[in-house]
Amino acid sequence: MHKAPRWPDWFQPPPTREILEASVPSSLGVPGISTPAPSHHALILAAHGWRHEPLWTLRDLIDVAAVSAYADQRDLGETAAAWGISRLWRTTERAIDALFYGGRETFPLRTWSRHLRSVRDRTSFEKHVTQVLGSYWGMPPQVATVLAIHELRIRVKPAPGEFWRQRVTRARRT
Repeated sequence: MHKAPRWPDWFQPPPTREILEASVPSSLGVPGISTPAPSHHALILAAHGWRHEPLWTLRDLIDVAAVSAYADQRDLGETAAAWGISRLWRTTERAIDALFYGGRETFPLRTWSRHLRSVRDRTSFEKHVTQVLGSYWGMPPQVATVLAIHELRIRVKPAPGEFWRQRVTRARRT
C-alpha cells in the first residue's frame, strides 16, 4: 500500500483526487472501504509495474488482466490518454492479449520480454536491452530517445577506476 500511486519517473502521476472521487466500494464487503474504479485500478497496476521495469513479471500482467476485465475498454483508453500513459497502456494491453487470449505476438514479447512466455527471469542481456529500448514502448519517442542514450552511456562506459580493456572483458563475460 502506498500514499499515492507509484508512477514511472518520466510521467506525471494521475490526480489523486480524481481517483478518490471515482472510487467504488471494495469487494471485501467492509463498509467504508473503497477501491479505485476498475479502469483506474488497471492503469495504476500497469504503471506501477513499469515503475520497476517494463513488462517485468507475469504476475504484474495477471493482476492487470484480472482488474481490467471489469473495466470499460473505452474508458481505459480514454483515461490512459488523459493520464499521458497511452503507449504504456497499449503495450501492456497487447502483451496481455497475446499471452492470455491468443492475440498477436508483439515485438516486445519476441525480444526484450521473451521471458514472460516461458515464465522465467530475464537474462542479463534481456535486462540490458529492456533498460535501453523498453522505454520506446511506454513513452513518446523523443523522451524515450533521451532515456535510451542515458541508459546506453551507463551500460557501455567503464565503471569508476576501470579501464576500457577491463570493461570489454567484463562485457564479454556477462
